[in-house]
Amino acid sequence: MLALLVALCAQAPDWSGFGLRERLGDAEAAGARARIVAWITRLGAPAERLKVIETEERPVYRVVVETLDEERRVERVSRPHEGGIVGPHAVTEADPWAPPLPAFDGWEERSWLVPVAGSERLLTCKPCAGKGMTDCRNCGGDGSVSCTPCLGSGRVGCGACAGSGYGPCERCGRRGKGAKCTLCRRARPSCATCRNGTVLCVACNGHGVESCAACKDKGRFPCGGCGTKGRVVEGLRVVIALKLRRAEQVVTALDAKWIDRVPAWTGGWLRATAEELEAAAARVPDAELRARLPAVAERERTGKERVRAQRVSVLRTPATFVRFEMEATTYDAVLAGDAVVCDGSPAEDWAASRGRTAVRLAAEGRAEEARKAAREAMRVDPRNADAKRALEEADRGAGAEAPSPSPAPRPRSTGGDFEVSNATFSLIIVVGLLAMVLVVVMAIWLGGAKGTGA
Repeated sequence: MLALLVALCAQAPDWSGFGLRERLGDAEAAGARARIVAWITRLGAPAERLKVIETEERPVYRVVVETLDEERRVERVSRPHEGGIVGPHAVTEADPWAPPLPAFDGWEERSWLVPVAGSERLLTCKPCAGKGMTDCRNCGGDGSVSCTPCLGSGRVGCGACAGSGYGPCERCGRRGKGAKCTLCRRARPSCATCRNGTVLCVACNGHGVESCAACKDKGRFPCGGCGTKGRVVEGLRVVIALKLRRAEQVVTALDAKWIDRVPAWTGGWLRATAEELEAAAARVPDAELRARLPAVAERERTGKERVRAQRVSVLRTPATFVRFEMEATTYDAVLAGDAVVCDGSPAEDWAASRGRTAVRLAAEGRAEEARKAAREAMRVDPRNADAKRALEEADRGAGAEAPSPSPAPRPRSTGGDFEVSNATFSLIIVVGLLAMVLVVVMAIWLGGAKGTGA
């Protein structure tokens, strides 16, 4: 049932056989309406005015075509030489279709590796040049790298004197940057911990190099191509892989019409013989089906792949066919299990209608109503172009109609029974500042005159 639901949701059924021959009872019709309303509501559109026209109980068929493709390719591989005689090297090319297909059961993907006899030869391993070991790329085969803390110098800055090379001043205890104390100007002694401001690097013990972490001091790695043997056996092998492909379609009637369409909806790769086809439902017209499907030769090759086997299976399940009307549009739907498959999209059609309404309202200057309609449309279809345009026009119209703000009234100082205007208040401040400046200038002048007299 789960596979059927996936198929129903992935591809709409064929509506050519929708006959509406039998009408369901009122209870069944109400139940079908409730399921469709819930489905549309989940998509974000209101469906209260949905009207069911007719309903009918009829099975649907899930047709599955499975193809087991056989893919082959030739590849050149090598392995470590474990000893013994190799050769003779007589085969340089191989036909991928020459080896027989190993026996297998079932419809599962699998693969085989078939060596080509006579294609092997003994060679010197190229990555290690026959040595069986390869140099470490991190240290270049030395087993050591430059010390990181001292940058290969073997010495680091002294922590006691901060790299200055001098100890504290014997008189004041200060540490200056030069040979003399910056406070008492007396000569300072050399640092007792270091020599010229540096000490021996403890990471490398003064050698300037440290062990390579990649190769653990060894400088080399075992060669992965030859496994330390120095020589490899190179040859050809055929890779055989079986790949399973599936094509599904839901149809309402098993007749000649869907048989004619099978090669199209399988992508054109449906080719089968009568012996390779298997039908799983009693109502499948086996003879007619096999007569209409193009046959494939037993050894047909299509480049790197061919059809190994094909089979057709059909699953029959009960369903409810419903024809309903919403927003003056008629739709056909199938209810099978928990799935609802419709020949159209009522929610998207409703969103498109609301988008057009929003554009009309924006053109009429009804900005708030236009915004509401546009948001409703975009709730179902966020990419609705009409709704986006309506929002832009509504915002543009609202900006053009908004009155310009009037200038704020100037503050007026009040005090007692009289009012002082802004100009008068500013003049009083300016006069006060000038008076203060004059007082300062006079004070300076008088102070200078007294000094001269003395």
